[in-house]
Amino acid sequence: MLVISKFRAYVGILLCLIASISPMLKVPFKGSWNLYQLDSRLFFITYGMIAVCLFFFVIRRLAGFRLMVIVLFVWYFLCIGAVYFKVNNYFNFKLADKLLAKTLHFQWGWVVLFLGIVFLLFSVKSTKVVKEIN
Repeated sequence: MLVISKFRAYVGILLCLIASISPMLKVPFKGSWNLYQLDSRLFFITYGMIAVCLFFFVIRRLAGFRLMVIVLFVWYFLCIGAVYFKVNNYFNFKLADKLLAKTLHFQWGWVVLFLGIVFLLFSVKSTKVVKEIN
């Protein structure tokens, strides 16, 4: 039987929503970019997954909620990898790519998103059902 900690789930969802407006990448002369400004496809896929997690949470399908949170956890690392490789191989010109990689810096928004996903991940736990025989 799956049991959910509603407080952890609410905090996780709130942190994931806060991460949508927090800076993800610092770009010189342009300022800080959030996930939507980095890549709109990554933004919509990520927040589509968060919306599906929220849907499963609301209708109390904890197995689906747990599965989507695990998928979201894996997707987070794929997102970081995609942004990292996009920054380091943007121009396909070695000198320009190294220069660009040294000027762009990851920001604290990635940490907020990761904490939100970890809160969601640890909000569901499995317990054993004990039947009493009278």
